[in-house]
Amino acid sequence: MVSTSSNVRVLARVRPAQPQEYQYEQATEALEATHIRLSSSSTLQSYESVYDCVLPDSASQAQVYGQSSGHGIVPRAVHELLQALEQRRSAACGSAAAGAAGESKLVLSYLETYNDRLYDLLQPYKPGSSRDPCRLAVGKTSLEVREDPLAGTHVPNLLYVDVQSSGQVLQLVAAGNCNRATAHTDRNQHSSRSHAILQFWLEQRPPAGAAAARDSTVVRSKLNFVDLTGSERWGKAHTEAEGGKSCDVSELTSINNSLSALAQVVAALTDRSAKHVPYRSSRLTHLLQDSLGGNCCTSLIVTLAPCADAFQESLATLRFADRARNIANRAVVNSAHDTDTILALKEREIQRLRVLLASYASAGGGLRSLDSLQQQQQQQQQQQLGAEGGQGGAEQQCVKEDQQQEPALQSLALLLPPSSPSTPFAPQAAGAAQSAGQ
Repeated sequence: MVSTSSNVRVLARVRPAQPQEYQYEQATEALEATHIRLSSSSTLQSYESVYDCVLPDSASQAQVYGQSSGHGIVPRAVHELLQALEQRRSAACGSAAAGAAGESKLVLSYLETYNDRLYDLLQPYKPGSSRDPCRLAVGKTSLEVREDPLAGTHVPNLLYVDVQSSGQVLQLVAAGNCNRATAHTDRNQHSSRSHAILQFWLEQRPPAGAAAARDSTVVRSKLNFVDLTGSERWGKAHTEAEGGKSCDVSELTSINNSLSALAQVVAALTDRSAKHVPYRSSRLTHLLQDSLGGNCCTSLIVTLAPCADAFQESLATLRFADRARNIANRAVVNSAHDTDTILALKEREIQRLRVLLASYASAGGGLRSLDSLQQQQQQQQQQQLGAEGGQGGAEQQCVKEDQQQEPALQSLALLLPPSSPSTPFAPQAAGAAQSAGQ
């Protein structure tokens, strides 16, 4: 397997100032393409850091995304992914080995974490439930994160949709954004109150036919797009919403707690002496377990406010980015044997053997040959047993004869004179009798 080891890539962008922020001094400054500085004259604090890429507030959308079309990250990623799959299918159809590319499947899911609860943004509301525009969570079903030895971290009862085109993906994302929890604040009329996670699951199966017998490997990949809500202070976010309803303090508490849990996980991953990583401190970190310290390649984009009024929030964001940049992941291709293909091959072999056995049984020769082979083996075993029994009887008879001759030899040795030179065989006979007696 091919593996790559790399740290988390970090891109820092200073967003353009909003009209209500012009009254404050500028605190965030992009010095170079990779160098950023944060300073405040009122608090006399400053902070500098270096990242993989730094974009100033004057950068246009074309400079940010690298093209003039103005499309965001998600549409461009989906377009390139589907284009690569289509090129692979076209190359396979044009070659002599048609179908060499196998089967490719792209699945999409979209969910959010609101008040530390998981909700499916693509799942329709329950019938008969009242939908409150200010509380979009009403009528939704809360989901849970589960871990499986084979499937890994997953969410049961989550809606997965097979996608075939980029237009279908954009329609699903737009429908999910309508169900996302938002609220009106001083800085944003449609401020998100939840963390959104857009997941793409790509599965590449081996081709059907004879090629599957040689290669039954399935490659699975997952692409996560995570939109994290920025941390906020209650004094700034406390505004009156439309209809006289104020922002819920539980939303701010949940947002800050989940971000704190994420920071603790990042700190534990960068600390070599840490024995435990608190992935289950929140549902956000539990769901992103395989995207933080697992088999993955991670890129982090942080957005900073240019004004000094958000100095503390920008400082916390830069410190979090510095810790995340020190995480070293080792990515390995997620390949496994296709269970369905292996079972199909085994079933095909069983059927072939059954047909072969049935043909031998119908002809009768196969059964007679098996019976004759068994009879021949039994005869050979009997002959071996008989031969072993005959050799054992002969040895017993020889022992008995030696035992009968032993007293006669001993008496003959006693009758002969011990010093007679004409009888050289007497000592030999006595020695032979002793050896036989032993």
